[in-house]
Amino acid sequence: MPRYPTESAPRSLVDAAARDLVILGFSVAICVGLQQWVGTEAGLLGLSIAGIVSFLLAFAVIYLSHEWGHYIGARLGGADIPLGSSSSAFLGLFNPALYSRRQFQFMALGGEVGYMIPSILLMALFWDTSPLQGLAVAGAAFIIQSLYVDVPVLWAIHKGADIQKTLDEGTAPPVLARKTSISWVMLAVGIMTWSYLG
Repeated sequence: MPRYPTESAPRSLVDAAARDLVILGFSVAICVGLQQWVGTEAGLLGLSIAGIVSFLLAFAVIYLSHEWGHYIGARLGGADIPLGSSSSAFLGLFNPALYSRRQFQFMALGGEVGYMIPSILLMALFWDTSPLQGLAVAGAAFIIQSLYVDVPVLWAIHKGADIQKTLDEGTAPPVLARKTSISWVMLAVGIMTWSYLG
């Protein structure tokens, strides 16, 4: 979930988009290189490294897409939010005290759409594609984590709960760490069960 800005020197739209396109291009290049490397190595170590690295790269790219979704959703809702500073990971920094509940809901829905589209694409394209199955697993991990972490918070706000208080309670670092761990364990159990039954 986005936090409101605490830093100055916001980025321009061009700077933010350029940075994230470079990250995307870098991630694609690494995945292509991993696929070629594993094709020559073909060992368990190579497959494991490719899986872990591709998972981390895909998760980072999906996260950026999620943040762009927040930003675009907020702008569609009429909120003129900043893009954050050059050192910030967050794109759409939304201060609930400055905007309406409707604008918050647009921002929140944009973030959900922002991660869902790339996650589903990665799952559809790479679920059975060794050695880059980590891309698909990252998509599934992001979906499960977001459904478990974000949706209860967003639903409570939709039903009328105070926005800032609900965000502070539902997205506090210990809560995020616990819920992320639980969601990833659920995903691992699901994948192992699917593999065993398949």
